Amino acid sequence: MSFGPGSPEIGPMNGSTDALAGERRARLAVAMSGEGIDVLVVAGNAWRSDYLRFVAGVTVVEGQAFALIEREKPARLIIESAAEAARFRVEQPGLAVSWEPSPIEAAENAIRALGAKRIALAPSAAVPYRLAMGPLGSGIARATATLDRLMLRKSPAEIRAFRRAAALADEGYAVFREAGRPNVASPPAIW
Repeated sequence: MSFGPGSPEIGPMNGSTDALAGERRARLAVAMSGEGIDVLVVAGNAWRSDYLRFVAGVTVVEGQAFALIEREKPARLIIESAAEAARFRVEQPGLAVSWEPSPIEAAENAIRALGAKRIALAPSAAVPYRLAMGPLGSGIARATATLDRLMLRKSPAEIRAFRRAAALADEGYAVFREAGRPNVASPPAIW
């Protein structure tokens, strides 16, 4: 039985990332509506990027980032690193990316500009103290639990994507295992 990319057990690779992102965005919009949230502000950095990856498809390597997710509008990303902003513009062309030397201040200004909309922050472990407890903090709801529920309950499409990723990893490990067998001709190691 084959479990490689394109096999019936794993499914095709083309378009799966876009479809998965669209499905996640739809699930997020339903959850936001159910909680009465108009705008979700998701914080992240190199140490805590899982929530950003879920809502905006980005993994931060350098600096602080904030995604602003409105139910009916394209997502916006405010990022501290100019290099990261350039990378995200290429990797996520549908995402409005802005580079800001002070992303916390830019996020505060963006939140103020939203006016009377109901705004929520997540995840609590990555939200800077200034944003969570500063002058805007008292009017902002917390949404970490909402996102946790979405991220923990996997859809059938997400399960298929995990199976595809595991199959690809297994194939890669098989190549390394074969190359590391005794008596396999290989170039001399240079230490």
